[in-house]
Amino acid sequence: MGNGNNHRSSDSRIDAADTRGIVSRRRFLALQSMVVAGAATGTAAADSYVGSGEVIQNTVSLNLSERTEAEVSDQLFGRLCEHYESGTIYPGVYSEHVKNNSFYPRTWSADDHFGPKTRFDPESIARHENVPFPWEPVDGSGVAFEQREGGVAAVDTTNYQRVSLEGARGGVSQKIVLPDFRTLGYDLSFSVRGDGLETVSAAITTLDGEVLATTEVDITDDWNRHEVTLELSEASGDQYVAGSVANVDTPYGEYVLEFTAAGSGHVDLDWIMLQADDAINGKFNPSTVELMREQNTTWLKWPGGNFTSQYNWRDGIGPLDERPMRFNHAWGGVNPNYFGIDEYLELCKVADLTPRLTVGWWDNPGEWASERQILPEDAADWVEYCNGSVDTDMGALRAENGHPEPYNVEHWEVGNEVWGPWQRGHTADPSEYASGSEERIGFNEYYDSMMAVDDSITVLADGMDPGYDEANTPDPDEWNSTLFEESGDRLNGLDLHRYNWGSRIRRNGTRGTTRTTRIPSTTTRCSSCSRPSSAS
Repeated sequence: MGNGNNHRSSDSRIDAADTRGIVSRRRFLALQSMVVAGAATGTAAADSYVGSGEVIQNTVSLNLSERTEAEVSDQLFGRLCEHYESGTIYPGVYSEHVKNNSFYPRTWSADDHFGPKTRFDPESIARHENVPFPWEPVDGSGVAFEQREGGVAAVDTTNYQRVSLEGARGGVSQKIVLPDFRTLGYDLSFSVRGDGLETVSAAITTLDGEVLATTEVDITDDWNRHEVTLELSEASGDQYVAGSVANVDTPYGEYVLEFTAAGSGHVDLDWIMLQADDAINGKFNPSTVELMREQNTTWLKWPGGNFTSQYNWRDGIGPLDERPMRFNHAWGGVNPNYFGIDEYLELCKVADLTPRLTVGWWDNPGEWASERQILPEDAADWVEYCNGSVDTDMGALRAENGHPEPYNVEHWEVGNEVWGPWQRGHTADPSEYASGSEERIGFNEYYDSMMAVDDSITVLADGMDPGYDEANTPDPDEWNSTLFEESGDRLNGLDLHRYNWGSRIRRNGTRGTTRTTRIPSTTTRCSSCSRPSSAS
């Protein structure tokens, strides 16, 4: 996925708010089924609305008498799972409706290249220099705010929020969206302590301040973790408008989560989580799981897109409160790392998906991102964490995290669009990616390290679509031929991201060109490979 170039990844992105692609896929599958179920030779047609009242007819023809003996892989239709924008993973995949759960110290301005990464107009969010975005102050005379180091969760990367009161009422709030079309019940957990104050109230309100659910807990001078269920008395009536293709009415409702106290003293807040009470296994968005099942999705690539290079798998393992929060340098916002490798593989099991793991190729990050580095030994440890026995170091770590049985993940990849200048750690030199250079470690070394742990896995290299023609990118033929020449005995396949340039009807009736996404990431078999990969 190109950052700043308006690229849309050919790996279809999970977005519960974007239903247009779902409708198109259903029409295609229905048409496909109609043809296959017909006679040995058949033709079927369907109309597609383009715009300005014009209709283009699509025709599909099959001659089954000319088919080969090759089997059609069940891995044709997949999804890319990327930590993109404000809601794709949280709550699009993982049912978490609060942003910046542990008060990561950040601000936002109109000059922020990455955008606000909140679901609301940033101009509608009140600011305070001591309240991290997108939390808002609930204040007035006698209310003061402070971000303090420590807390109870992600303590090495975040702060906690202190609200001091002098004969006043105050606190913090955050605008959120909730799936009130599915459920009115929400599981809230938060940590609190204080001095001089007796209670703190947690409430879900409308944007206008009408309280729809509330609870009150005692404040002590020690951190206490509270887990409660808030049942909305009714839906807010404010519908959230969004979408990855165009803004549309979504079934989600708009709300405010608010924490307040009154009196004289201070209250400390940390590690706030809010999940729908119908989340699958207490984690996953049931709407997304249902949509993937409806689309017959068979594999799920993760991490995906530009986020891949900047993700170190160790950030997403172990107890949630011990996982660091990281700024998402690909797309902005803060990643709490609640959705890590164990959660991803659990989701694959829930939705009956084949996992496809992508190792980031960023062995030379700057000091500002040194924790994101992924070396061949890190990739090998990741393979061992997933597939090693409990007698191995990483297998024992997996067992310690509650998963003694190996996951036996077969499909792996090194890099994501490493040839694109929008990608962290990119290169325009195919030889540098394949074999390495004085400055970089190449695919071959990653492959060897991963295979040394488990030689049954399939490792894909990052290829280029032969039809790709974009400024400031390498020549696809040279890129792919170099991979075959320098990594041919290691290649199990190439992962290709296809971008399609099509036509559209402008409002004035003339034709113009537009770039659209058509084909999921594909795996190409290599005639010179040591062994064929399974098609995907």
